[in-house]
Amino acid sequence: MSRRLLAYLLLTHAATLAVAVYALRERPALLIGCEIAVVMSLLFGMSMWRKQATNQTLLRDGTAALRDQDYSLRLREVGVRDLDELIAVYNQLLEQIRSERIGSQRQQFFLGLLIESTTLGVFTMDFDGRLDHVNSWGRRQLDLPPVGTLPQNLRDLSHPLAEALATLEPEERRLLRLPNNQRYRCESASFIDRGFSRRFIVVQNISGELNSAEVAAYGQVIRMMAHEVNNATAATRSMLASLLDTDDLDADAFRVLAKAYLPTVLERGNSTNDFMRRFAEVVRLPDPVLAPVDLAALLRAEAEAYRVTCDDCGITIQLSLKPANVQADPVLLRQVITNALVNACESISATGHEGHILVSCAGTTFEIADDGAGVDAEAQELLFTPFFSTKATGQGIGLTLMRDVLERHGAGYSLMTGGDGWTRLKVELRG
Repeated sequence: MSRRLLAYLLLTHAATLAVAVYALRERPALLIGCEIAVVMSLLFGMSMWRKQATNQTLLRDGTAALRDQDYSLRLREVGVRDLDELIAVYNQLLEQIRSERIGSQRQQFFLGLLIESTTLGVFTMDFDGRLDHVNSWGRRQLDLPPVGTLPQNLRDLSHPLAEALATLEPEERRLLRLPNNQRYRCESASFIDRGFSRRFIVVQNISGELNSAEVAAYGQVIRMMAHEVNNATAATRSMLASLLDTDDLDADAFRVLAKAYLPTVLERGNSTNDFMRRFAEVVRLPDPVLAPVDLAALLRAEAEAYRVTCDDCGITIQLSLKPANVQADPVLLRQVITNALVNACESISATGHEGHILVSCAGTTFEIADDGAGVDAEAQELLFTPFFSTKATGQGIGLTLMRDVLERHGAGYSLMTGGDGWTRLKVELRG
């Protein structure tokens, strides 16, 4: 453009000068004026040519900067309205690109630092599925040097973890357990890079967490078993103690008392043995074995077993039992009733006064209520939470066991203290 403008100016002024010389042969006085006008026109044209060349240089430099991804260059305004508007837009665009580029570089740096410092293994592949990058944690797990060339594929590494990771399918999650008992949570996924999909694998060693969880689970099982044994033997110990305290009874009266107490002691011992055997078989709360159960008879038997204990504490047990038949596991359901009665007795004893326990049932619903210390609003929200207890020496096992048993039965349940001061455990079983 600038060369054509220069050629045009030179040719135009040369032709004009020639015509002026030829035309002014007859009028020599006008020759000087025409020459001055031609020179001034030529100078003006050269100025326009230099400005045009400068503008083209600016545009060429701006284009080269964009091509070289140099976003620090800024163009100066040249005094031409349209071109200055274009330069302003160009500078604004460069500033925006530079800011976004700096932000992207910061994010990439932070992401790279995070990937390198995390306690997760990150394995990325290139577009052809070859191993492209392994972070520091992953290199340590695979016994790779901190820096250096990576093998093309995970299968090329003679390491159990690499061999296991190589079997992962795209978009697959899996828990891997290696021969050395190390356990890893693995996930294979993909991301889009420049319009194409690239695969990556994230690996987490969860051996320590699982070991801690197993230890905690063993402790919970042991505490739960001890809790149930203590509950089951509390009533039998009270009955046996009553049998021993019979110095003022004759032989016939002792036989009558023993005949009343010993079957209950024997039945509760057998029930506890059955529960513990089933518990130990699976090292967890056994699944309920549903069978028809006379709910009223079961509640009466448990209440009678605790009547001696309650009498010693000045607690009166009242029964309001209507015929009720449900589908339940009698051994597990007995544990719920036992825990409810124990909690009611302890709640009343905490007040230091005599109290009452009401055991009732109708249809498929039963209720165990007491007028003891009750449950405050803050503790109400935490009931049935594992290891939470309102008692200073409690372990928070009883309500957890009750919750698990009732939920395995598909039963509805609630435990709360009403406005009348009575605390009620209400359970609705299936018919």
